[in-house]
Amino acid sequence: MNNKGFTLIEILAAIVILAILTIASIVGYTKYIDYSRKKAYDTMARSAAEAASEYNMDYVGIDSVTLNELYQEQYLEYPADPLNNSKMCTGKVDITHISNYDGLDTEEYDVTICCANFSYIYHFPGGSKELTTCE
Repeated sequence: MNNKGFTLIEILAAIVILAILTIASIVGYTKYIDYSRKKAYDTMARSAAEAASEYNMDYVGIDSVTLNELYQEQYLEYPADPLNNSKMCTGKVDITHISNYDGLDTEEYDVTICCANFSYIYHFPGGSKELTTCE
């Protein structure tokens, strides 16, 4: 007798293995997309802090500037939401001036970004992040 086919058990085993590989791929892809999106928000916040630093050099002594002001003064491209690429992100940068004992003043920046699906405060330098609600 010549049996050249696969048994039902062998076919089911192959299907189960393919299903496990597919699920693992989907989970990995989802984590990668979430990680990439968060990195895009971090980059947006870092760009806003750097733009506020340049703005602060031109307008010495300011304590706060909105992302819209940075955009209008051409220090920053209009922030687009990485989730859906809409131009709906708003926010501000609060600047804290710190006088050091050696006479060199430094600044710290708290960037608040409010997009449709993600909002947080980012602190520079240091990069600490906390979720917030938009006002």
